[in-house]
Amino acid sequence: MSGVFWKTRKERLRKVLFTLVVILIFVGIPASIGKWTGMLTFQQEQFSYVEIWTNRANGSHYTERETIVIFFKIMSPASHAVVTVIDNTPETTAYLTRKTTYTTNQVYFVTKEAQCPAGLEIIEIQANISRSSLPPALAATYTQDIHLKDSCFFYIDPPCSIDQDRDGFHLPYDCDDTNPFIHPGVTEVCDDKDNDCDGSIDEGCYTCIIDWDGDSFPECNDCNDDDYTVYPGAEEICDQKDNDCDGLIDEEFCQCYNDNDLDGYSDCWDPDDCNPIVYPGSPYPYTPGSGCTGYIDKHFKCHYAELWIHKKCDSYVNDGETIEIYFRINSSASTARVTITDYPPKGEPVNLLDSKPITTNKVNTLQKVVLCPAGLETLIMVATVTIDGETVTLTGDCSFRVVNCRVPDADGDGYISIPKGGDDCNDDDAAINPGAQEICDNKDNDCDGSKDEGFPDNDYDGIPGCAGDCDDNDPNTYPRAREICDGKDNDCDGSRDEGFPDKDQDGYAVCGGDCDDTDPGTNPGAQEVDDGKDNDCDGEVDEKLTMDMIDNDGDGY
Repeated sequence: MSGVFWKTRKERLRKVLFTLVVILIFVGIPASIGKWTGMLTFQQEQFSYVEIWTNRANGSHYTERETIVIFFKIMSPASHAVVTVIDNTPETTAYLTRKTTYTTNQVYFVTKEAQCPAGLEIIEIQANISRSSLPPALAATYTQDIHLKDSCFFYIDPPCSIDQDRDGFHLPYDCDDTNPFIHPGVTEVCDDKDNDCDGSIDEGCYTCIIDWDGDSFPECNDCNDDDYTVYPGAEEICDQKDNDCDGLIDEEFCQCYNDNDLDGYSDCWDPDDCNPIVYPGSPYPYTPGSGCTGYIDKHFKCHYAELWIHKKCDSYVNDGETIEIYFRINSSASTARVTITDYPPKGEPVNLLDSKPITTNKVNTLQKVVLCPAGLETLIMVATVTIDGETVTLTGDCSFRVVNCRVPDADGDGYISIPKGGDDCNDDDAAINPGAQEICDNKDNDCDGSKDEGFPDNDYDGIPGCAGDCDDNDPNTYPRAREICDGKDNDCDGSRDEGFPDKDQDGYAVCGGDCDDTDPGTNPGAQEVDDGKDNDCDGEVDEKLTMDMIDNDGDGY
């Protein structure tokens, strides 16, 4: 009995030992292999790597407003690293930490609140390790600084709250559920919006009416009221500013964001984009020729022109008012050549500046007195800068409307202009008004909608001979007609067949009847002379010549 017991007990012990051996084989050995593999990888990665993870497994799910803990570490023989952690949501991109120096070989964490919209969210870490922070023996094996990356991801699950802008109010009580600054109970500000959702716009907001930079957003609602390019809703551009007042600088709307050395500064502003410790404001100066310079995005928004007036563009300006015109060229180039042209509602354009050299990256001003006639007036700026030997052209424009002409009868003919409620169809010309007599001048003198009525138009081309039709028997000949090669002055400008080849410059092209386009004395308008040629191109040679017309000795008689 006892022998059977011990035999059974030994068998049980053998089974337990066998199970332990199997566990060690399938668990312990792979762990060791993983450890050695990790060490090999560790050596292959030059003893440096980076990791990032959350308080849940990779690919986990969170609900709206749940706290997410994000851990990260930088393992390296180096003493420190410069770290940026980027949060890529389904809607935006934000920085959880940016260009921050961390001691290596420690675990750090940041927290954030899970926010809708639902979907995939990716957290990315970028770490830069300078060669100078490595041990000398190890640093000697590198030709450049170390750039490390890692990422993790998770999901935000629906349902999302019906308060889309998360301001505590939802439809129908929130009249704009996409803007967290608009909801019942908020203070009304002067921005042409119903901020407090009471059905009225800008009521009682007149304590905040100062708009220092003229961008139509008062200082109490503008995150920088000293800069015309910065206001809520502005287009984000690559200029190291929060243009749209959303708390982010140069985010996704910036077209020239290519950060080659991952130091957090775009190539178009980084003096050396191959070295992460050299950037604007860095204590390490850029040494020419030591790396790669920035400004590679010269055809995008790294270089741009701005033109505005003291009022908002597209606003109304009164006749006789003096306006301040502001302009600025933003560029890595130190100077630019600027031309500003004023296109009034009527009349010829005027250059306010004509290819004038100016210093870039500063606001320049000039003044102009606005004068009637009423209508749309436009300022056009064209600037050129030289980037790496290449000329880049930048443009800007600003339009406004001239109104409130001080004299309703500008030409003094006793008739008020149509814009002022009268019936004078041209208040710049005293000879044109409803009481004037129609004369033959290709104008509507009596403002009845017709030109030169009562005067003969023999060829029915719309313009009588007295109004400038140089051939009133040819419907293809009249002022501003299309010139064709037929030996006629079709457009009545005093020239024949302009635009067609006239090799001998005698005013006649071959297609216009010149029978010898190498001889200026031979053309349909020339006089026939005794020279054995068809001088007048009529198909006959020396016709109509009599003996008394021949001057053999050439003395003129």
